[in-house]
Amino acid sequence: MDGRKKLSNAYDMIIQQFKDRNTADYNRFPPFFIASLGAHYFNTVNEQTHIYTEAGMTVNTRLHIIMVAPQGQSKSFWLKQFLEHDNSIIKGTMIQTDFELRMSEAGYIGTIKFGDNNQIIETQGLCQEEKNSIVGIEEFSDLMKSMTAQDYNIGLENELLTTLDSGMAIKRLAAGKLEYRTNLTLWTATQPARYNLTSGLGRRFLFIFNIPTEKSMQDLKIKRREAADIQVSESDMFEIKKKINDTFNELAAKVDKVRFDKSFYDYMDMLNVVAYEEPLYERLALGYTIMKSEGFESELVISPDATLKKMMKMEWGWRKKIKQGTEESMVWSLIESSNGMKHERCLEILMDFGMAADDARKSLRVLEKRGLIIIKDGDITIKKKKEIVMSHEEMEQQMINE
Repeated sequence: MDGRKKLSNAYDMIIQQFKDRNTADYNRFPPFFIASLGAHYFNTVNEQTHIYTEAGMTVNTRLHIIMVAPQGQSKSFWLKQFLEHDNSIIKGTMIQTDFELRMSEAGYIGTIKFGDNNQIIETQGLCQEEKNSIVGIEEFSDLMKSMTAQDYNIGLENELLTTLDSGMAIKRLAAGKLEYRTNLTLWTATQPARYNLTSGLGRRFLFIFNIPTEKSMQDLKIKRREAADIQVSESDMFEIKKKINDTFNELAAKVDKVRFDKSFYDYMDMLNVVAYEEPLYERLALGYTIMKSEGFESELVISPDATLKKMMKMEWGWRKKIKQGTEESMVWSLIESSNGMKHERCLEILMDFGMAADDARKSLRVLEKRGLIIIKDGDITIKKKKEIVMSHEEMEQQMINE
């Protein structure tokens, strides 16, 4: 950061670091992970001080994240940039981290069983081993299955839900009862599918939906090439991690009250956020405000600035698209961003994303039935624009440009 204006908050320093690394989308996806980091630390403080309560109960402010994107579209990349190695943003700070390639329900929660001599054997799960960590899991198949409509499993959902919500892990098996408390924050990723966001699990996650276009795919390719041989400055990383630690230490020492300004709820009402999703936006705003802070007073006031409003609107747009069906939304965004395209080229790109040819054709038929596209003589043309206040791509581009 030498030779440039000294940045005065952790959020800006992290964003600048990703810009220096020549990453694509450095101002698009990282803000949500940064906010989750702030919300994670505040939760550890709140568990002890109870300064943020609701109806007399201490609020659990952890902000769990699922990134939904086709294969090859930076899902693992961002988890690793924040968590995995010494040059990642969080590893080496006062926040503990872990990165796992894959995880089952038993590996996540733990289990208890009878041994060969009928003795009880308890095996700790990730939630217990890393109970104060931010954990990235590249593939969490049991979680994803429990959130898809066709594989809904209420028993599995309830076990996972309590760890993500209150932090209580409770599992009763033939050998006995497994019970403990965790403050783990979960970041994971998956490919597009049909998710049930009205389920308990769906409501506990902030969704990042990476909808690629031909332009974004080209930009990603160019950025990856240009990032070759870029070295990370050890002094910059030291300053970033020091700023994160200093921010959290000052937060713990000074803040004894949290208040959401009326302007925050006015903006949520403008978006028509449903009541059961409001806590997600509150945690997003809380974490962002902490990481953007340049000094704390005794009262932490949450009032949305332009960036936070755009983050909230992006999340609102992503959730809307996921509810409509991620595969159809992805196909529509691809076609819309190109203002129509050749049918064969569309199928080729979708198969590169990991969609089976039959699934891609099915999604195209759904869009045609909705009256959005016309497929004729080997061409796909747009019939009418989606009726939304601002297109999803415009919202994201506006945030990127600032």
